[in-house]
Amino acid sequence: MNSISGTQTGGNIFFLLPSFRGGGMENQTITLAGRMASQGWKVRLVIINNQNPAYLPSSLVEVINLNASKISLAFPKYLKFLHQYKPQKLISISGPVNILAIAGKLLSGYPKNLLVSERNHLSSAARYWVRRMDALRPFLARWLYPAADRVLCVSRAVRDDLIAVTGLPPSKVVTAYNLFDLNEIRRLAKAGKNLPAY
Repeated sequence: MNSISGTQTGGNIFFLLPSFRGGGMENQTITLAGRMASQGWKVRLVIINNQNPAYLPSSLVEVINLNASKISLAFPKYLKFLHQYKPQKLISISGPVNILAIAGKLLSGYPKNLLVSERNHLSSAARYWVRRMDALRPFLARWLYPAADRVLCVSRAVRDDLIAVTGLPPSKVVTAYNLFDLNEIRRLAKAGKNLPAY
């Protein structure tokens, strides 16, 4: 696992996510990264920290650990990463790191092509917020998401809500459903184990 002190540059695509803790978001990203790497992509996963990992990425995937205790303290290290690697393509996974990714693009000009992923129904998150930040997410999305090159939503309902909340042009918002690793599901079913969360 590399830290941001590494000197390697270039590559095809980067994913930015909080960590490898248990959850569908993390599992989906690691699965997708591994599949892309096996098909010839050079894939790097950029994480805020590696505390309490529940999943391990493929050995074909490089991991860049910012080693920040939380997302709100990661920005200086993230800017250092952008300056070092100058990523051309980056996909940000989840609302909190989307903010980090967009702020980095606005300040540094990188990545050149930024796709942010929205996985939640923003108006519901704001209405039934658990954390105070959830109540601000529609405002932050309305203000920041126009700076992304594309916004990816995991369902039509999330996409329609995002467009209504932010006023983004529909052409800028795409839907991509969660993937399923059918071979892994069949293997676990034969082994009599619980299936992973999606």
